[in-house]
Amino acid sequence: MSNEIRRTKFNVIILGDCQVGKSSMIANLLGKEFEDTGLSTTGIDFYSNKATFDGKVYTFKIFDTAGQERYRSISTQQIRLGDGFMIVYSVDLPKTFNQIRNWIDTVEDEVDITKKPILLVANKVDLERKVSHNEGYEFASTRNIKYIETSAKTGFNIKKAFNELYTEIYNLKKDDIKNTEENIKLKMLSKNKKKKKCC
Repeated sequence: MSNEIRRTKFNVIILGDCQVGKSSMIANLLGKEFEDTGLSTTGIDFYSNKATFDGKVYTFKIFDTAGQERYRSISTQQIRLGDGFMIVYSVDLPKTFNQIRNWIDTVEDEVDITKKPILLVANKVDLERKVSHNEGYEFASTRNIKYIETSAKTGFNIKKAFNELYTEIYNLKKDDIKNTEENIKLKMLSKNKKKKKCC
C-alpha cells in the first residue's frame, strides 16, 4: 500500500505560559543550539519531526504556541487539531506550575483526552528548583497523565519526552490506521473485481 493512502502525519500541540522554554525544547529536539534570548513566541510556529513505528515513518507536526493571554484564542483553535499535547511549566517559576491546571482544563474542554494523550513536562531542571519533583509528579497522577522532567539547555530528557508522546499518540491511533488501510484494501479489491466483470 502506498504511503499516500494511509495516515502518516500527526499534530503535537505544545502549551504553557511564557518563559517555560517551549521553543527551546523544540530547538534542542531539532539539533539547534540553545539560545537564552528571553523572547516569546508570538502566535504559533510549527516544525516537523519524524519517528518510525512498526517499520513505517510518521511525521509529527509540532505546534509551538504563545503563552500570552492575548493568544489564548489561537491556541484553543489549534487544540482541536491536536493528536497529542505537551503541557510545559518551568521548575524555577511557580506561577507557571500554578497555571497548568488551566491549560489541561482548556484541552479537556476541546478534545477527548482518552483518545488524545497529554504529557506534563517540568522543564529547566538545570536551574534552582522552586517546584519540587513530588509536586509535579503528584499533580500529574491526580489527572491521570504522564510526567517527565527536562532541560532544554542541557538536552536532558528532551528526545525522551517527545518520543514518549509520539509513542502514546501512535499506540492510540494505530488501530484506526490499520482499520483505514483494511477498508482501503477492500475498496480497491471491490473496484478491481467490478472492472474484471466488465471486461
